[in-house]
Amino acid sequence: MPLDPRKLSATLTRLAEEHHVPGAALTVRWQGTTTGAVTGHERHDGGRAVTAATRFPVASITKAFTATLVMVLAADGDLDLDEPIGPHVPQLREHPVAAATLRQLLSHTAGLAAAGVAESAPTTSALRHVVEHARSTDLVLPPGTGFSYSNTGYVLAGHIACEVTGMSWWEAVESVLLAPLGIRPAFVVRPDAAEDDFATGHVVSGLDGRVRPVRQTLGAAEAAAGALALSADDLVSFARLHTDAAAADPDLDGLLPAATARVMREPVPAAEPYGLAAGWGPGLASFTGDGPVWWGHDGTGDGTSAHLRVQPEQDAAVALVANAGSGAALWRALVAELRAAGIPLADQQAPAEGPPHPPPAECLGRYLNGATEYVVGADGDQVGLAVDGVAVAVLRVRPDLGFTMHDTVSAGPPHAGRFLRDPATGRVDRLQVTGRLARRGAPAATRAHLN
Repeated sequence: MPLDPRKLSATLTRLAEEHHVPGAALTVRWQGTTTGAVTGHERHDGGRAVTAATRFPVASITKAFTATLVMVLAADGDLDLDEPIGPHVPQLREHPVAAATLRQLLSHTAGLAAAGVAESAPTTSALRHVVEHARSTDLVLPPGTGFSYSNTGYVLAGHIACEVTGMSWWEAVESVLLAPLGIRPAFVVRPDAAEDDFATGHVVSGLDGRVRPVRQTLGAAEAAAGALALSADDLVSFARLHTDAAAADPDLDGLLPAATARVMREPVPAAEPYGLAAGWGPGLASFTGDGPVWWGHDGTGDGTSAHLRVQPEQDAAVALVANAGSGAALWRALVAELRAAGIPLADQQAPAEGPPHPPPAECLGRYLNGATEYVVGADGDQVGLAVDGVAVAVLRVRPDLGFTMHDTVSAGPPHAGRFLRDPATGRVDRLQVTGRLARRGAPAATRAHLN
């Protein structure tokens, strides 16, 4: 049964109000029909109303576009997913990441740290960012041995695509991918980018629900990992490229061969994205429930939240864009509403919440992912997490050393994480949180200030 547009609009408006989201747009394709809904404004204090054409920063969903760009080039024979990347980036030939492959970069199994490139000068090239980062920071993991979410890996993949096409990332993603799809994007960072091209992001206080606008801070060098601003309709148009029906659509046929699209939906064995998804292929994450597997990506920007799911066999897709960090909580509530309406949408399950369990003392301490420092400390009966010196969450640790992370800064939903033991020694030596793997570092203060 097709969705009732009025009910969909009323549901989106109600949930946006409940979660203090100033503006949002939702597009659902189901059973051959595409239905959209919008609510609110581009800023919390009014101004332009959100329309179906309003573009929102989609942050890390950009990675799915960069991955698709790489896959189009691979389908054309310009790139090989399983060849070492070293020949494409001779500046890294002495670094272990030169042995990594594009398949590993796109599935976050190349071993690179999460970030570390944004701190450089705004005019620094993507290549210089990556080279400086790779040479100054050890790999989190040897390439191909495990999952650790990495913006840097996508900066590197985007650079390789630029080398092959002879274009900038912006030019390549527009000419090779977006223009053929009929998508007119905005970019949160680009030489000619303007902030009024897209909705303003907002931070929602986890204490009193106060909403305040924030600016996007992405560096130009990280464009391939998070620079796109798109409408919900744009995301569904892109998602349809990854359905089995694409070959029968004259507007989509030939852009991304069906066999290549299927490769993006093949889980990489080493990719275990604990707390983010059920699995990960070269560019797309898998989400499972009690129905078919859905694929997609989420994006968290500065005060924005975006979510994309596609069910390839049923030519189904769902996209939500919201201009508040609390849009992630709106999305979780929306998934339940759509499932109740008969759409078997799958999402990452909410983390298991058990009674507080004091973790072993060996869990406390300092962990490093590249230049990012995580400190787990105890403050009375509470266990807290600080990132780069800022207390961000309270952890509820279970006996199996998995935990639920409750954000103390914003109104976002809880996330799942875990501590891991060294198989050889049995000692806790790693922390996995928001997909990032951090390894035990030198001792540091273990008391996290939670207020």
